[in-house]
Amino acid sequence: MAKPKEVGTVFCPKCAKGNDDEAKFCQWCGANLQDLVIEIKLQEAAITVEQVEYAGFWKRAGAFMIDVIVISVGSVAIIGFIAFLFAMYGIFTGTARQSQSSGGLMAWLPFVQLLLLLLPWFYYTTLESSAKQATLGKMAFGIMVTDLSRKRISFGRASGRHFGKLVSILIAYIGFFMAGLTEKKQALHDIIAGCLVIRKPRAALGPDPVSGAPDSHKT
Repeated sequence: MAKPKEVGTVFCPKCAKGNDDEAKFCQWCGANLQDLVIEIKLQEAAITVEQVEYAGFWKRAGAFMIDVIVISVGSVAIIGFIAFLFAMYGIFTGTARQSQSSGGLMAWLPFVQLLLLLLPWFYYTTLESSAKQATLGKMAFGIMVTDLSRKRISFGRASGRHFGKLVSILIAYIGFFMAGLTEKKQALHDIIAGCLVIRKPRAALGPDPVSGAPDSHKT
């Protein structure tokens, strides 16, 4: 069965796919477009009416610590799994001793370094540009990442925000401490990417939150 073409200017808040202008249901995921749009408008109204509370330094620091633990556990699990496969390959091919030698292990070092670089990027960028607009740490503290209009950020902007942290690292981490000093509690990488970190509006703190972005959805 052929896949539907992504056409039209009506984008599904659930899967972000394009639909016909008069579509009532998403041709990709079957979501009721009218109901989702109404929920999102209510969410936007809640953000507009409710005074925005910017996430302070300590909330962000707490969220960061949780994210570090998550990423560390994930990295160890992935590296352990790869090491297991590597060992099994050596056993079945009779090259176990060679695989376990310093030369064999060093051959995997670039891959491990690449993993340690890409995993945090993928974790932060994917979750912060998702409908939740938050990493697991930020979810735990009830905060979320938005653009300057308090809308959901794109994957590209989330990537820029993540790699903007390198600038803060290069200037002795001062950019991170700016979150406790600036008017809108922005760290340097927030300013670079044009982002805010705010407390989730009350309408989004329920068990089944709706993101405050036009292209977000109930999850």
